[in-house]
Amino acid sequence: MADRKTKQPQSAETVRDGVTIDDIAKRANVSKSTVSRVLNGSAVVNQQKQDAVHQAVIDLDYTPNMFAQGLASGKSMTLGILTQNIGSPFYAA
Repeated sequence: MADRKTKQPQSAETVRDGVTIDDIAKRANVSKSTVSRVLNGSAVVNQQKQDAVHQAVIDLDYTPNMFAQGLASGKSMTLGILTQNIGSPFYAA
């Protein structure tokens, strides 16, 4: 019989890409809600906490996930175009 290796499932930590607000919250020692409020400017947050969040954003090289923001807000800010023939001179730039 051949010796088969079983593939172990990967944890969420090894599968996901990018930095999340959870990572920022842990680094800044604040809640995820506080991170969200600071990044969205939606509420008054203590200046010391704001500074900690902004520093964590810089340290972790955080960039917002536009797809996740679109899902959460219901606004994707994308435009879809349907056409029968994309090769038409009308669409040439």
